[in-house]
Amino acid sequence: MDTLIQDIRYAFRALRKNPGFASMAVVALALGIGANTAIFTVVNSILLQPLPYAAPQSLVVALHEGKSPLSPADFLDYRRGVTAFDQLAAAQAWGGNLTGKERPEAVPGMQVTSNLLSMLGVQPLLGRTFQADDEKPGAQRVLVLGHSLWQRRFGSDPAIIGRYATLDGKAYTVVGIMPPGFRFAPFWATRSEMWTPLILGDRVNDRDGRSLRAFGRLRTGVTIQQAQAQMDGIARRLADQYPKTNAKLGIRVVPLLEKVVGPIRPTLLVLFGTVAFVLLIACANVANLMLTRAIARRKEIALRLAIGASRGRLVRQLLTESLTVALLGGVAGLGLASAGVRFLIFILPAGSMPRQNEIGFDLSTFLFALLATLFTGIVSGLAPAFNLSRSDLNESLKDGGRSGTQSAGHRSSHALLIGGEVALALVLLVGAGLMIRTSLKLQAVDPGFQPSHLLTLTVSTAGTKHDQPERRPLLFKQLNEALETLPGVAAVSAINHLPIGGDVWRLGYTIEGRPQPASGDEWGAVYRVVRTNYFRAMALPLTRGRDFSARDSERAPAVAIINESMARRQWPNADPIGQRIVYAGGQPRMIVGVVKDGRSRIGLVQLTMRFICLTCSKPRLLG
Repeated sequence: MDTLIQDIRYAFRALRKNPGFASMAVVALALGIGANTAIFTVVNSILLQPLPYAAPQSLVVALHEGKSPLSPADFLDYRRGVTAFDQLAAAQAWGGNLTGKERPEAVPGMQVTSNLLSMLGVQPLLGRTFQADDEKPGAQRVLVLGHSLWQRRFGSDPAIIGRYATLDGKAYTVVGIMPPGFRFAPFWATRSEMWTPLILGDRVNDRDGRSLRAFGRLRTGVTIQQAQAQMDGIARRLADQYPKTNAKLGIRVVPLLEKVVGPIRPTLLVLFGTVAFVLLIACANVANLMLTRAIARRKEIALRLAIGASRGRLVRQLLTESLTVALLGGVAGLGLASAGVRFLIFILPAGSMPRQNEIGFDLSTFLFALLATLFTGIVSGLAPAFNLSRSDLNESLKDGGRSGTQSAGHRSSHALLIGGEVALALVLLVGAGLMIRTSLKLQAVDPGFQPSHLLTLTVSTAGTKHDQPERRPLLFKQLNEALETLPGVAAVSAINHLPIGGDVWRLGYTIEGRPQPASGDEWGAVYRVVRTNYFRAMALPLTRGRDFSARDSERAPAVAIINESMARRQWPNADPIGQRIVYAGGQPRMIVGVVKDGRSRIGLVQLTMRFICLTCSKPRLLG
């Protein structure tokens, strides 16, 4: 221990004598360690840490193979028929206007089966979660609040339990408050701040309305493969019994963590590998600096060897110096990593990354920073220590003894390190070029519409005096006219789900005059409900026919506008204008126009809007 303390003191004295070298080495290592620690923090928080639920490894998600939700009737059949799960629960997106003493607030939420919150094993901060009686038809409306909503709207008042909260003009009894940081589900509806029981009512026999996400907890000793086999068996039985709705409708069971982080895992791992190259380059830089500094110390090392110092003692001293530099770089790097993580969280849009709210430092981060510091200290100091400890005494003690075998050895080490740096930098340069090219291509993807200078807002009349069929059209007409009079507004319209950012709903349809498609080969299309001037507001040009107009009301013959993709698919050698389509549960609609393709999603899955139709019965302004 005395020798180690002596080595550390000598190392600090040597660094004080060479402040330029010390500063350059510490900065290089701080950047490398800081970048790696910051990215490891993200990787650890998102990919490595278990989900914040009880026994998260046994939680799974069940979706149709096309990633679509389940219908209520299908979910109930799976819950009754599968024995691989301790519990199978379901949820669907929901929300409402919360009113009270303060201004109304649109709050996103979820409707869940009574066993979902208890299945997660997360205890409420106050009150209780749901009971089986809460989801029976006619039961009293109850509500569980998220912690942030409880703080924001109710002032963290614990007496709110048992009191009423007004949502969409209806009274809900608050029965529980979830703890801080609770999020579910972390891959979907991540902004939910309240939960209420899912009451299916007459939807128990519905096999068309697929709106339920299913979540299960595997029984002890049951594998995902066994659960998948049981689900597959039920899916085949349902396909035989209900070919019209369930043909070719497979089911897939995946771990909840895989569902949450699967899409982003490759990106994070590639990014982690990239910053690892940065750390290696930093090590090579510092090793080169130490080799250069070592040339001036050859005579010192030779004298120490000559008076009896062992080569092992010298190697330990030199490694102590490099570890001291690495330690200083590690401390600075930890500070850079902390600032980098905070900056990353600040610039990321809310909900843009799974488990985003869980990103933060923990013990694993500090251990990683320590290991990275030890690694850089040893790697950057090993080559100089090896070269100096093998110095030729006679050659080093001679005047001008900088040439000869030892100088050639130094030159060889320099060349090797520089070659390694160039190779790693070349890999990073190529990778950066590919990432820039990919980014430019993503930015160049044509969404079909013109997103610049396009603003959106959401208006809901639920729970207000305007929430009546006879009042609602007048309200939206007045709002539309008021917006059009604002300076700088070119066009105002509305749509039920925003393109790209909204849900993608598919609806079955047929074409008048054509035979019904074979079972399992039914036509389906993504649809949107829009108001007049939508295509003008989105700068989506019509290629044939006409746009919607004020005369296309609910009292006029129903009409539709399709996009180019649907026109090419269904009428490759004919004009679709004047043709009539019928979608499930609707009336025939005559096609009056064809519009340029617009994307419903941009990313790994890119779906094209198949047709867009107009209805004025219950418009919602999402302009």
